[in-house]
Amino acid sequence: MDFISVWFILLLVIMTERAFILAGGAGSRLWPLTDESVRPKPNVYMGGSKRMLEYVADGFVRADYSHLYIAVQHMREGIKHAFGDGSDFVYGPIEERVPLRITYTEAPPGKPFRGTADALRKSRVYLADKVVVTDRENHEESEVSGTDYLSSKAKLKFKRFVDLFDTIIIGSGDGINNFDVADLVRFHKDRGGIATIAAYKMDNTGNIVGNFGTITIGDHGKIEGFDEKPDSLEAVKSDVINTGIYVFDASILDWLDKHSDVTDFGNHVFPELLRQGEKVFAHTMSGYWNDIGTLESYRRTNLELIDGIYGIDIRSHIKRQQEANRILGQPSHYLISQGCEIERDTTVKNSVLGNDVTIKRGAILENSVVLSGVTIGEGVNCQDSIIDSDVQIDKGAQIGRFVVIGKGTHVRSNAIIHPGVKIRPGEIVEGEVKHDLLTEK
Repeated sequence: MDFISVWFILLLVIMTERAFILAGGAGSRLWPLTDESVRPKPNVYMGGSKRMLEYVADGFVRADYSHLYIAVQHMREGIKHAFGDGSDFVYGPIEERVPLRITYTEAPPGKPFRGTADALRKSRVYLADKVVVTDRENHEESEVSGTDYLSSKAKLKFKRFVDLFDTIIIGSGDGINNFDVADLVRFHKDRGGIATIAAYKMDNTGNIVGNFGTITIGDHGKIEGFDEKPDSLEAVKSDVINTGIYVFDASILDWLDKHSDVTDFGNHVFPELLRQGEKVFAHTMSGYWNDIGTLESYRRTNLELIDGIYGIDIRSHIKRQQEANRILGQPSHYLISQGCEIERDTTVKNSVLGNDVTIKRGAILENSVVLSGVTIGEGVNCQDSIIDSDVQIDKGAQIGRFVVIGKGTHVRSNAIIHPGVKIRPGEIVEGEVKHDLLTEK
């Protein structure tokens, strides 16, 4: 057997999985950070200057999956622009650099993804190793790549997919965790089921209601019950939840093709697989997990990153020029990015700052998240709040607690913003602003 043949066989043995990330949702609960004029949810910054989707990519790279298939839909061009083909994101020591490789998957024109499972179904043409086609003119059969088939559908007739992989690992583009993805895959393959859910034990069952699906687990991790987002505390049957991270046998693709009415993993796929008697398992993961579903969980998770979360790297792996900070004040318990200026006599405490933030003399910033390019004027008191990028807050403005200010907003010196107000991007804020005056457009 020659070297080329040996190499090809080894490649088939190694390349047995696909890493698939769902990044098509609107993230409306994080508005105004996710306003359509600003960014999609996977592009929201966490811990300073690192986007949420990059944290997800980190988990896959730690498990040696550097080729990611990312399903995009809502504001997809923003995600593509931010992450490109992945080559700007470099991991490892300088002599062993591993760039990401990203393949974006999209729904056919006029047939958008109808849910998480439908996104996987409609992404199969991208995931496949080859597509067997026949030429519409001469009827000759051949194998082409999925992208070549999509660009030549007028000339080529589809016959079947060629899938050499045996496993699909699915992640969500809008969460943060330090799970051992490789351990999850090993658990799945040891059990030999069609699917394995990454489960997580919740400390507070009250947080489950209306937010998370619950799982009842039997012997050897086999799922005995699955309830998608119980609507009351009395309906919560388990404190173990579905994290939205899955491992599937590749046969799920054929199963989805046969069940075209199935569109969502939590609401449809798992209940139907269990009803049909398929072996579905759950692996209760240890470590940290948060789906960043609300503005308050976003703020709190940012503040948790100040002390560090084991296994989560807050440094972006995109190549960038380092910029120094100018810190004249005495901040305490904070996380700061690059190019920031903190003037004398300021109070910066328990807060996260993005790039190029300026905090003027006498200002107070506590328990808050401030994104890039923000200027907080002299004497401004900002607590428990989220300030999106390119916001200017003038001297003397009064900011209530738990305020969220959208990107590019100018808060004038005579402004009084009441607690809990959310301000849409690009506003000029003057005078008194009460809780119910500024709402989403």
